[in-house]
Amino acid sequence: MDQPKERITLFSTAEAAKYLRLSPRTLEDFRVKGGGPVFIRNGVGKRAPVFYDLEDLNAWLRSRKFGSTSEEDRLG
Repeated sequence: MDQPKERITLFSTAEAAKYLRLSPRTLEDFRVKGGGPVFIRNGVGKRAPVFYDLEDLNAWLRSRKFGSTSEEDRLG
């Protein structure tokens, strides 16, 4: 019997930004400078559409949890 296929939920930059409560520009900056959630480029070249997997967005959010402001120093 075939295993059920994994369903991946993809968000556009605008959708991911809304989900994360950030601006789309902030996500674009993260893609250039680093520090943001991992992304998927669906195609070849710099103009290929960019998407974000919901699981990756949630993992990135979890990585930004802190118990105190002094813990924030670990982000650099």
